[in-house]
Amino acid sequence: MDKRSKSRIPSINECRHAVLEIRTRDQNDQQVSGYVIYDRREHKIVNGVYYGDIEDALDVARYYNEDPSAPKDMAPNAVALGLVFPRQ
Repeated sequence: MDKRSKSRIPSINECRHAVLEIRTRDQNDQQVSGYVIYDRREHKIVNGVYYGDIEDALDVARYYNEDPSAPKDMAPNAVALGLVFPRQ
């Protein structure tokens, strides 16, 4: 079964942390993508952007699911997420 298969979505109790793919454009208008760790219970991103292979991000999500007390302190920056801010 493909690790990204959506055929069976585990409960939040079974799998609180998951990987979310982020796609955006860089400063040269080139499309880039990466992955962040998403806390399904807290409804927020809890770890920074991983580029390249999804396996690295899945390993971190798995670690967080196995050890709920693991520190989750790598907030991704605005550029990596491709945030667009309103004018002030």
